[in-house]
Amino acid sequence: MLAIISPNTLYSKWVPWEIGYDHTTVNALTLKGIKDPDLSEYLKTVKIFRGTKSLNGYLSSITGKLPPLMESLDLIKSHAVGKHPLDHYLNCNL
Repeated sequence: MLAIISPNTLYSKWVPWEIGYDHTTVNALTLKGIKDPDLSEYLKTVKIFRGTKSLNGYLSSITGKLPPLMESLDLIKSHAVGKHPLDHYLNCNL
């Protein structure tokens, strides 16, 4: 499971229960502007991805395909491109 952590997630009373209830591997993707001190203790127990670079690495690891191959197949966009579709939401080099 990949939980997307937004400012609203930080103050939700349901998210800790939902993440704790799921018995699969839980990972988290934080949106821009969320810093480590903002994260609740329950979020510090899961693998956290901070931006498009780490998200691409995660997608590569679960598919077994290297990022350059995934980029050539147009499955992902490089974090190093001038304008990434997720630039408004994620930090590009994290």
